[in-house]
Amino acid sequence: MSNNSVSETIIDLTDFNDKTYNGWESGPAGSQFEFVGADGGFYIFSNMTENQQLSGNYLKKEIITEPGCRYELEVVARASAVEGRGPAGIQYFAAGEDLFIDIIDGAAWGSLRVPFTATTERTLIELYKPKTNPDYTANFDINTITIFRS
Repeated sequence: MSNNSVSETIIDLTDFNDKTYNGWESGPAGSQFEFVGADGGFYIFSNMTENQQLSGNYLKKEIITEPGCRYELEVVARASAVEGRGPAGIQYFAAGEDLFIDIIDGAAWGSLRVPFTATTERTLIELYKPKTNPDYTANFDINTITIFRS
């Protein structure tokens, strides 16, 4: 998990502990999410079968932003234990801009933070199945999604 500096403000926190998506919408590539209970809370689990070749959004959400301000998207995720499967991949977009592709291959929870600058008063955030490599699986868990304003 990351340390928040004094100059950051959390503007959106989704921890799945109430068994909701907190306004995130599941797209075609996220249609298989399940809530899993652990340590008194919940996370979401995505397990696509070998024959599923779904593409598109895992999750998407529109947030209120201030044009010209810097934000960071943080996702805490890990690879699901699915034998014989390659690494999972999540491609991050904000306001249509490709921010980063995260290759998830570890069983321990890991945190990734990607910055973006808002260009409008409403910004669409998307977690997407990478277009660059169809072999990436969708076998991963997400514990939290947080959006900070720097």
